[in-house]
Amino acid sequence: MQKKRSLDSHSYSFLIVKMSALGDIIHALSVADYLKERFPSCRVSWVVEERFKDLVSAAPSVDAIYPISIKGVRKNLFSLLQSIGSFKKSLRNQVFDVVLDLQGNTKSAFVLSLIKAKKKVGFSKSCVSEWPNLLATHSKVEVDLSSQISSQYLTFVKKYFSDEESFLPKPVYLADKSPESFHKFHKEQKYASRRIVMVCPGSNWENKRLSDESLRDLLQRLETRFDFSFVFIYGSEKEKVFAKELTSRYKHATYLGRLKISKWQALMREVDLVFAVDSSSLHLASIADVPTFSVFGPSSLSVYKPLGKIHGGVQGTCPYGKTFVKHCPLLRTCKTGACIKGIQVKELEKSFTSFFETLFTADTNCVK
Repeated sequence: MQKKRSLDSHSYSFLIVKMSALGDIIHALSVADYLKERFPSCRVSWVVEERFKDLVSAAPSVDAIYPISIKGVRKNLFSLLQSIGSFKKSLRNQVFDVVLDLQGNTKSAFVLSLIKAKKKVGFSKSCVSEWPNLLATHSKVEVDLSSQISSQYLTFVKKYFSDEESFLPKPVYLADKSPESFHKFHKEQKYASRRIVMVCPGSNWENKRLSDESLRDLLQRLETRFDFSFVFIYGSEKEKVFAKELTSRYKHATYLGRLKISKWQALMREVDLVFAVDSSSLHLASIADVPTFSVFGPSSLSVYKPLGKIHGGVQGTCPYGKTFVKHCPLLRTCKTGACIKGIQVKELEKSFTSFFETLFTADTNCVK
């Protein structure tokens, strides 16, 4: 058996490189918690895309962040060079003990080239998403890509430290309070003993979304069956129009949008369940131990659905016979999204009802 790496936690410094996307960053936050538990006096820093820095800044186990803009400004050479220059300047006098590259692509390989560290750790050849990343790391770690995604990140760091002791991720609460505009609605619904369901149907990928018609039909059935109150969340003007339309359709509903991410999670902690597709909303709720029910199509439920009995979900099937471990190869190009848009509403209602009734009748559940 390989010995654990001997480390001086009093002077040890880690740098996590996980720049995007939002949901993937959320999955990786437990790595910072693990490092703090194993090395209580260590310092944990994080490299993240500028547009996601508020999320990492709100994470209690992260001591410092180093934002950089690559994807957002890559079409503007001047802005890109300016961002890289600022990033290099912020790291000028920094030498880290270990850099943990959880991104595993060409972009993070370039970022690693700008960082001084005693050891740079990345994914193995069979796990890395883009092969040039292999040139930027000293140690390579293999993980099971079919395992649940947050477990993959924890396995990565535990394998590097040859740590076989159990580690149970704790909830990650991002510091903030929910919007005051929600409080009156929340009080009224709780006074009437209604369960409040937050509905987050949006996704950056259209092929990950349920059809509007299916969502309307499903929510109508659930409202009739359970007398739910709904909170609809939107992130764009198009989604806002849909959220307003949904709010007018059901008896007890409101809508909110464009929330600071920590405020959004604080709001989640005041509802009974979050209904979502494979998106940042699902993963933001899961790290706060908020029950979720999610619908998957071109991404794998077994990989991306949160772990635990308080999380349920449904996986659509591809009518074209495509199979995959994490994401369908046609995610960006499929013109129908039939794997998720073709799921029958009756099937969704049946799966949700079975999960919900089990969740809220179990003596051991941790539901509010």
